[in-house]
Amino acid sequence: MTNNNNDDRIDSYLLAANIGFCFNEFPFLERIKCASEAGYYGIEVAFPYEEASSKDLKTELDKYNLEITLINSYPNENLGFAAVPNQQEEFLEIWEKSYTYAVEVGCPLIHIMAGKFNDNDNLELYKTTFINNLTTILPEAHEKNLTIVLEPMNRIDFPNYYLNSNVLAVEIINQVKNNVSEQYHSNIGLQFDFYHTQINEGNLSHLFHKYYDLIQHVQISQVHPINRRHEPDYSGEINYSYIFKLFSDCNYNKWIGAEYKPSKENSFETLSWREKYIPSNINAYSRTL
Repeated sequence: MTNNNNDDRIDSYLLAANIGFCFNEFPFLERIKCASEAGYYGIEVAFPYEEASSKDLKTELDKYNLEITLINSYPNENLGFAAVPNQQEEFLEIWEKSYTYAVEVGCPLIHIMAGKFNDNDNLELYKTTFINNLTTILPEAHEKNLTIVLEPMNRIDFPNYYLNSNVLAVEIINQVKNNVSEQYHSNIGLQFDFYHTQINEGNLSHLFHKYYDLIQHVQISQVHPINRRHEPDYSGEINYSYIFKLFSDCNYNKWIGAEYKPSKENSFETLSWREKYIPSNINAYSRTL
């Protein structure tokens, strides 16, 4: 990315289509072509593992000159084991599957999923387990040039998911950093999802500023009480005109994942938010940079 503006604001955004949600009217691998035709720089996808082999996915990414920016750790019914006590063996198995796939497709970020708790569980033990497991794998992430990110998820869509606030995520990240050599500090960070944060905590601009130095990736979608997670310009609680100005003012230059569920059957008909919210002088999604 280049920066030629006198006010030191960015002149382009890195937008990635979430192909788990967007273009899902097409077969999985065809969504890579769709993202390219829609003008995205890259893609993200939570769980590609059962959708396509790493070889096939990498072939399509290379064919259309797209980057894959983020995947989640390998899925299970518990939404992960990273924080679940007495499941370290299972967690390390998931970690190996996840980093192997990420390396093979060239994905730099892995969202490590914490897992769910039962109502009577000792949550301090979950925190200790999470910190210990992340501390264990961080040197290997560094060796493989990967960054681990933590994403707090909201309590309505994901009840009993352990990591449910940015405050907790940042506390865990900082403790892990305290446990490891400084050379590993850049291999762990925060995945800031505006949808989850609005539902759980609100105060979006304050939290974005507060945790800015830890943020490695952001995701955007609208919050609506009934039609919950549509494109950013759908009717809802979040003012994305303001949010994109926030990105510009902060000189945010990392990936922005469009992780929304299209409100229309044709995903291509839900892309107008980019023209609405991104200033005309900012090259938001042209593939010609």
